[in-house]
Amino acid sequence: DEVMPLVDEMNGLLDAQEQAIKRARAWTADLAHGLKTPLMVLTADAQRLREEGSTSIADDVEQLAETMRRRIDRELIRARVRSGIQARGARADVREAVDRVVRTLKRTPRGSALDWSVDTPDRIDAPILADDLTELLGNILENATKWAKERIAVSVSENNAIKITFEVVGPGVSVDQLDNLGQRGLRLDEQTQGSGLGLAIARDIAEAYNGDLSFSNRPQGGLAITILLPVAM
Repeated sequence: DEVMPLVDEMNGLLDAQEQAIKRARAWTADLAHGLKTPLMVLTADAQRLREEGSTSIADDVEQLAETMRRRIDRELIRARVRSGIQARGARADVREAVDRVVRTLKRTPRGSALDWSVDTPDRIDAPILADDLTELLGNILENATKWAKERIAVSVSENNAIKITFEVVGPGVSVDQLDNLGQRGLRLDEQTQGSGLGLAIARDIAEAYNGDLSFSNRPQGGLAITILLPVAM
């Protein structure tokens, strides 16, 4: 009798918190939906500018629209993964996600010119939603295709954790910049198209699922990217 009022109050607080999270996620989704239509208009305007010969202005508008779109996507992902609710009972097949992302990138002009190597076990499940795993892998591999000169190798192994390694044969990154990779908006080369949010989104997702994202230079040249995720129980 003495404890039950406290139990009821705690349950009420937990319910209120869950409802607040749901409202915040719904508000974020509504805001994102409202912004996507104007971004589509901006993209269409950029195309018209290009057809009229204003190539430089069209490029600027397209870059602006892409940066805004990526930022919206990032905030939607953060609103979902940071709530923690979605992780309960989540499972995703790592090999299936890797294969799906690689197949897609192989169809792009940049990806089709690269040599791809994929080494994954038949089945490893990670405690992460399939869409979030695809987003995590996609952001990393999209960045990798921009910088790779010849080859991208993806390997997956499992011990006490799931280790996903990407080896990118390319220019690599200066030692003083390695720790900065994945920071919001950071772009190491302003001449290369992008928003600087892809790796930041990947880091957000990895950390939301108690994982880790790290970068190192390969001795043979290029960059190595490593994701560590828990093993699904």
